[in-house]
Parts: sequence; C-alpha cells; structure tokens
Amino acid sequence: MTLPPEPIAHLQLDNNEPEEYQAPKGPSIHPILHEQTFDTSLADANIVGNIYFAHYYTWLGHTRDRYFFQLIPEYYRGIGEKGELLCTECLVNHLREAMPFDRIVVTMALKKLTRAHVVLYFEFFRQEQDGKRTKLAYGEQTNVWTKRDAKGKPEATPFPNPVKEAFHRAISDMT
Repeated sequence: MTLPPEPIAHLQLDNNEPEEYQAPKGPSIHPILHEQTFDTSLADANIVGNIYFAHYYTWLGHTRDRYFFQLIPEYYRGIGEKGELLCTECLVNHLREAMPFDRIVVTMALKKLTRAHVVLYFEFFRQEQDGKRTKLAYGEQTNVWTKRDAKGKPEATPFPNPVKEAFHRAISDMT
C-alpha cells in the first residue's frame, strides 16, 4: 500500500535559508514573545486524575495563535487568502504532572527565524500560590508562513511586515 504524499512535507525548514536570528545557547531561550495563562479544571483531567497531555499542545497553539492574531488580526478573518501560518513540526517534553485547578502559564520565545520559517520555544509552568513557578514541560514548534498557489498548494513566503517588525523589535529589545 502506498500512502499519499504529505501535503506540507516540502515546507520543512530549509537549512540553506539564511538565518535572521538564532537564540544563544544556554538554559533559557529569549526573547519571550508572549505569555498566556490557562486555568484547568476536572474537564481537563484524564482517568488517572492528572491533566491530559494533549492539553499542552492545545495551550501551545492558543498561545501562538493569540500572539499572531494580535499582530495581524485581518489575516485571521477569511479563508487564508492573505497567507497563513502552518505548523510543520511540534514536540512537548513533560517533566512533571499538572492537576485539575492548577493555573498553567505558557511562555513563547523566539528560538530561530528565517524569512518564512520560525521556531518557537515554549515553557509550561504551574503558577504556585506563593507566586513562584514550577516548570512542568517545554517544547518547540516549527512554523512556516505560506500563501497558496493557484492549485491550493501552500508555498513558503516571507512573513507579513507587522510580524517581521515584531520579531526584530523583540530581538533588538534584548540588547
């Protein structure tokens, strides 16, 4: 049996594409682009009683989408004719469990940037009662900005100007 071709396989990060930014090596990734808080409940728990692992991917997506929506809301109205952000790879590594009624803080940082691709780094924390944060998980997501050709096939294209400007502003604010 032959599987159909992967529709976005050609959009994987091109290692020949010049980097505009690469986060320095170290224990933390900067700049932080966005932070969002999520409240959990029993509805988020699995049969064991902890928070189901798939929620981390949902929170990651919500955090990413909120950031881009705040920059370019007009691109999210319609059917993607102005362009769209597509995820080509995503991974979350779990360190500790979260439980119902934990407050989860998700941070999103810029790890790598090219003209059309971005690697975003995420950290997931439990907000403790005393204000401290306990790291629960970390992960990253590779995304590409695309426009569809006449046949509907997505093609990598440079990020819209407001997005590029926000990335470069965040990078310059670190120095």
